[in-house]
Amino acid sequence: MEPLNVLMIGTGEYTTGFVGGGASGSDKKVGVVGLSLFDLRRREKVNKLGMVGVNGKKFPAIREHLNKNIQQVYNNLDTSFDSFPANDKVDPDAYKTAIDALKPGDAITIFTPDPTHFPIAKYAIERGIHVMITKPAVKALEEHQELVDLAQKKGVYVYVEHHKRYDPAYADARAKAQKLGDFNYFYSYMSQPKSQLETFKAWAGKESDISYYLNSHHIDICDSMVQERGYVPVSVNASSSKGVAVDLGCDPITEDTISLLVTWNKNGEPSKRAVGVYTASWTAPQKAGVHSNQYFHYLAANGEIRVDQAKRGYDVADDSIGQLMWYNPFYMKYAPDEDGNFAGQTGYGYISIEKFVDGCRAVNSGKLKPEDLDAKPLPTLKNTIATTAILEAGRRSIDENRELKLTSHKTSSPCIAIMPEPRFSDLILPQNEQLSMSQLMASFKRTTLTIHNRLTSIQTDADFVDAVSQAYSPRPLVANERCGSWYIPPERKGASAYFKSTDGHERAWKFSTRRLNLHLVDLIENNDGIIIVDSTRRGKRMPDALSSTIPIWCTVLNLTLLPSNPSSANLYLPVHLPATTHSQICALIPGFVASFKALNLNLPTCLTKPLRPFWVTPDSSLPSVQDTSSIFDDFRPVICCTASRRVVGSEMDEGGYIQGAADDTEMWAHDLTAPLFWKNIDELLKTPEAELPDLISRLVGDHAASKKDEGIQIKLTPNLSVCPLPLPANPLECRIVITQDTAPKDSWIKSKTYMQAGLGKNKLASRNLRTSLPEICDFAAKYLALATEPDQQRIVVACESGRDLSVGVALAISCYLFDDDGNIRKSTEDASFTKTFIKSRLGVIMTAYPSANPSRATLQSVNSFLMDWRK
Repeated sequence: MEPLNVLMIGTGEYTTGFVGGGASGSDKKVGVVGLSLFDLRRREKVNKLGMVGVNGKKFPAIREHLNKNIQQVYNNLDTSFDSFPANDKVDPDAYKTAIDALKPGDAITIFTPDPTHFPIAKYAIERGIHVMITKPAVKALEEHQELVDLAQKKGVYVYVEHHKRYDPAYADARAKAQKLGDFNYFYSYMSQPKSQLETFKAWAGKESDISYYLNSHHIDICDSMVQERGYVPVSVNASSSKGVAVDLGCDPITEDTISLLVTWNKNGEPSKRAVGVYTASWTAPQKAGVHSNQYFHYLAANGEIRVDQAKRGYDVADDSIGQLMWYNPFYMKYAPDEDGNFAGQTGYGYISIEKFVDGCRAVNSGKLKPEDLDAKPLPTLKNTIATTAILEAGRRSIDENRELKLTSHKTSSPCIAIMPEPRFSDLILPQNEQLSMSQLMASFKRTTLTIHNRLTSIQTDADFVDAVSQAYSPRPLVANERCGSWYIPPERKGASAYFKSTDGHERAWKFSTRRLNLHLVDLIENNDGIIIVDSTRRGKRMPDALSSTIPIWCTVLNLTLLPSNPSSANLYLPVHLPATTHSQICALIPGFVASFKALNLNLPTCLTKPLRPFWVTPDSSLPSVQDTSSIFDDFRPVICCTASRRVVGSEMDEGGYIQGAADDTEMWAHDLTAPLFWKNIDELLKTPEAELPDLISRLVGDHAASKKDEGIQIKLTPNLSVCPLPLPANPLECRIVITQDTAPKDSWIKSKTYMQAGLGKNKLASRNLRTSLPEICDFAAKYLALATEPDQQRIVVACESGRDLSVGVALAISCYLFDDDGNIRKSTEDASFTKTFIKSRLGVIMTAYPSANPSRATLQSVNSFLMDWRK
């Protein structure tokens, strides 16, 4: 078989052992990938070698490091390679140039930050190149399955470097597990010392987490042990700890330890269930004596296995180190043989790489096909789908604070899907089953929470809101989104507000500089007040948004807009809140005012009286219209209306009434929206429960088909607008479209005035935004440089909703390319972006577009790009 040409992508610790200008302090001082491939070239399994980084200026030092620590140690072992980019260049897309120089049948290895795995692998696979990816293969299940399909189409071999499969103890345990009967329980732990965080600080927490980095080892081992017995993961619940990594200088979102609790079911035998617990940490003690503490316990029906690979019966006491050390020569044996040659061919790190090289050569020679390799117990991309599914579900479980369900389908290609949060259709009362009393009561409760009961409860609450509106007429109704709009017919809604209950939670009180709601000031002044409508779920008197968030907002605005009014400093709270809460919030008000003023916004000047909140619930006695016309002489009332009646016990005791029925529409509404509900209220309320899902599906489909083809643009600044998709064509403006597919960056630019950036969906898109903003802002900058006339300097950004990613991109462009006077920056070289500056620009955007709703992940990506852009 012909030797293989291999391009190494990534120049860090695992490839070269070169970190921070010298040899790594870990157990990979001379790397793994590079050394293994140099030796495989000596053994004539590999021919040409190349290496790709971002900063070509590092290559002279890397070559010197390899010469000193490999070539001079192992009998003049050849460490030569072609490098990309050139020694005087910095190019994040150098991998494309290097891959384009390969021919089909050549191979690449990818040892780069996790978010880059997918675009690099996809670029190579599309060109017929075999690929080895370090674990985790990718961060998203959707990306993993896309690569599986693409590799099958192109006929290339894609292999995930799960080297623990070749650890002799783990490999033997995997074989013995098959003789111990059905899978029952698996527990694993893997950690590395805190010193590793210095190596990983650039990406830890921001681009990936400790679970992706270390839990991936044991999840793959477990999956490889139980796959043959027919077990598949069906649910994932995750938890994490924080504090240590942040204190060591890592990003504030960095977690220390992550545990995943995974339920496994046996296909075809629903009575067979197992549980796996996988824990990983990178905050282990500095002087534990091992680089990786790693062990697992496997329990089966007929026996159990325990493997502890932290201390392998090989300990070394070294005065220069000052402690006892346990080394791992089974992974990489760096000691030369008797002739001075590298002798680590039996190390499982080396074996893993050799397995990939041998597989590529077999495919190239025609001896094997990629599907033949998939049929073996190898960590191919197709055989590791479950690992990616569990890792992504674990990340989402932490982010979304819920258990994630998985489902698998038996098709020609293994398919696993992460299920959305359950809807009502998942909660139908079980039929023909013998239920315990507790199960029966739970089922009765679920059948109380029907779509019909929710819609009739919403109508009941809307009748109360209408009575409040008449009592305080002519003040307009304002819906606190998203819940509030369900209780107000669209033609009666005067505006929307965006006050979050999380800003009013006990001891978490805040004044949000993201959700300023300044558009309400004119409405309040012109109508002598407003009525803000919201609701909350069972057991609470009123939502925290009404009881705390809005009172804080009123006081902060009063002190800022009417500082000389003696009543402005007063904080009014509902009577059920204790005096301690009042005093604690009062102590926070000066800081809230300072943060608001620091935004330096153009504030409303129309307000003539202080704002004062009032609270109305279904338990309140409503005044007559005559009373309300004369009692508000000294202030503008902000009437906080809780639409739902308080339910203290169970919904089963309420005759079908559901408090806060409009909450959590994702769980029950089948995509029905408030406007569609009000448009079709009569038909919906008279339709039997069993027929409601089909009716709603038809209404939603008809509405989607009747929508206009083009979104409406919202102007944020003289130069920037946002828009929901689809974005209308306009040759006089620059258009940047953010789509939900994932596409390589080199395909984004369609013309000088049109970019289509595929970032993926939901949280994945928000996380991908950080690494994409440099290209997006560069595209916008080039357009502005060519646009000589002011009326040509218009940029429109569109995303699916027009409220999240598009707003984040517009914020980044506003900060990066425009100065405080709205003029195009001549250069970004001297620009300095602080959190206060970014908040100020966001305040301008939120004032212009109150319904904008950039997610926390989106804003974190913008902050990270703007504050780290020089790095």
